[in-house]
Amino acid sequence: MTIYNYTKKEDSVIQASMLSKSEISYLNTIGTAFGGGRILELGCWLGSSTRCFLDKLTNGELHTCDLFKWREPYMTNAYPGKCPYKEGDSFLDEWKRNVDWQQPNHYVHPAGIEMIDWCYGQIDVLFIDAHKTWHIAKASFPKFLPSMVPGSLIIDQDFGWLPFQYVYSYLTYWRLREYLKPTTKVGTTAVFEVQKVIPFEMVEYATNYRQTTAQEILCALHTFHVILR
Repeated sequence: MTIYNYTKKEDSVIQASMLSKSEISYLNTIGTAFGGGRILELGCWLGSSTRCFLDKLTNGELHTCDLFKWREPYMTNAYPGKCPYKEGDSFLDEWKRNVDWQQPNHYVHPAGIEMIDWCYGQIDVLFIDAHKTWHIAKASFPKFLPSMVPGSLIIDQDFGWLPFQYVYSYLTYWRLREYLKPTTKVGTTAVFEVQKVIPFEMVEYATNYRQTTAQEILCALHTFHVILR
């Protein structure tokens, strides 16, 4: 298993973004490589990831999905300067100011993942920055993974944050290890390449978090520890 590490010592969170400089650089590269495909962005916050994909879009599509609702405390902690928002406030207008969101072939879905019906076809890049709870992950993975094809990428931006908090994602990827190959580490982001089409039944099994064992969890944590080093 080859892991390409883009992290640099000088990395830091840039203003109005929770992405590091190397993560933004990597997403720009992905935007260029897949600008003619279909990119699904789950979670965009104030728009730094959206800009990476949108600026490189050619004849492809970008679908941006977010509730655009402020969440404490992590959003406030990452906001530059005095934060004008409180829990539950909409930040949609600020996101719109930050990105050229009215471009052709850019589709904005201002709703929770559980409310989105995916009927747009093949997904070439799935960018994930929204799986903050296992309920969201359980609603998301079965909805989108079966639409991915060999060679498409899953870019999980929260992968390196608090492994025990996000253990459900580790468990999902471990159960789908026959279908997904970890390829790249960029800051806290992990990238998986789809090796073959993932049947819906397999994704349902992989996200059945109530049916698991301590041994499975330990295997998942051990398997992906190499990515986090």
